[in-house]
Amino acid sequence: MVYKVTSIDPRNRAGRCAGVTLVEVIISTFLAVLVLGALISFALFNSRSLASVYNYIDMDQESQKAIDQMSKDFRGAYAVSNCTGGLVIILDATNAPLTYTYISSKDTLTRTYKGLTQVVLKECTKCEFGMEQRNVAQGTFNYYPATTVAEAKAITVEFTCVRTLLGRRTWMETPHAVRFVVRN
Repeated sequence: MVYKVTSIDPRNRAGRCAGVTLVEVIISTFLAVLVLGALISFALFNSRSLASVYNYIDMDQESQKAIDQMSKDFRGAYAVSNCTGGLVIILDATNAPLTYTYISSKDTLTRTYKGLTQVVLKECTKCEFGMEQRNVAQGTFNYYPATTVAEAKAITVEFTCVRTLLGRRTWMETPHAVRFVVRN
């Protein structure tokens, strides 16, 4: 059997025994953790942003449904029977009362008509009704305030909704203020 000595030169040994040193492992691990942390932070930020956008869209759609329902009811009303703060009672063509009531303890706006009560708005922190005359003040778009229900030909509604999202309360960007003119 023949044995062959290849080399015992220490300068050539490093090329044959190439590996990763402890310093290289620590640096690469640190960089990987840094990049992974940035990706996780970016993903969390995006998920919160998308959840907030969805929340705003959902609250706006619910508010729009409530405004549409109130518009249909108030425009078809025969007369205003009562309007104080969080309560408005209107009469339809058959003289049946239709009531909108804001219940602050439950943060809801309810609609009652012919014994049937339904929740129109949830998570509503403020809702106020006001009554106005049909005449517009000169030089403005504002109506004169009505002092009695007999003078009331327009109803204003102001409400603000709020939700808890990821442990924080999220307000709608702008409170809604709507004016409905009673057509009859």
